[in-house]
Amino acid sequence: MKFQLDSPKLIQTVDDVLSVVDVSIPDEKDDVLNEIALNVNKTHIAFSLDSGAAGVVDLTSKVVSRMKSKHESICGCIKFIPDRPRELISGGYDTALLHFDYYLGKSLSTRKIPPYQVVGGMALSPPFIVSIAISSTGIIAAGTADGRLLIGCGGYKAPKGKESGSKKKRSTKWDGLNGDEEVVTKVAEGPLVALTFEGLGILTVSTLLGVMTRYEVVYDYDEGSVSLDKIWEQETQSVKKVNALVVDDKRVVVGGLTAEGKGVIEIWKKDAVRPPGENHEN
Repeated sequence: MKFQLDSPKLIQTVDDVLSVVDVSIPDEKDDVLNEIALNVNKTHIAFSLDSGAAGVVDLTSKVVSRMKSKHESICGCIKFIPDRPRELISGGYDTALLHFDYYLGKSLSTRKIPPYQVVGGMALSPPFIVSIAISSTGIIAAGTADGRLLIGCGGYKAPKGKESGSKKKRSTKWDGLNGDEEVVTKVAEGPLVALTFEGLGILTVSTLLGVMTRYEVVYDYDEGSVSLDKIWEQETQSVKKVNALVVDDKRVVVGGLTAEGKGVIEIWKKDAVRPPGENHEN
């Protein structure tokens, strides 16, 4: 659905829609649209569906293109890869990350997250992939339903002027799903439903129940090692079920539902958030 953003109306409804594009698979009953993403040039919108399909809409022609392969279960999240104008990545309830060239519609690489083993050999919730974020430098973060966080640095590209001078040869392709340059860490007891990068390597994550944590991703390019340094951790106040997270240079904004099921947004000032153990106001 397309809306007119310069409308004086604070809240727009179906009656305000300017145009509609149907992205569902023909003859697929009750196919649900889960997430959309806009590319940096604002020429294409990517989408993910309950049927497992991922695709793009050309905003000029309104032509819908679906990838030739799809997830074995729900495709829950999707993102374009910065500085890779033809590429996107999707995450699914089949525990897989799929990397596509969306112009050709073909898969370029895949990564499956294995179940988390606990004492006694029993696994908790399956590692459904429920959220994705990609930094401007090509680092990928993926959050799972069992509270694990994958950080992949195989596609890292240093910003101009900040190259390390290392003699290590970097591939010209985005290799963010390379398991040799990643870390998968248990960071929460519930689903990691929202992730967002800021700057060159600061990642904010939120669980479904509103535990927010901010990390610095530390990547040693020469060694290929990855680690996470926790900066702070706090809990939302009014939001009891989180479904959206936005961070800019001054604010942390969390959207979701209250305990009564009403929509609510919390806006936190960054300078009011303190490291673990210190009091804060929001």
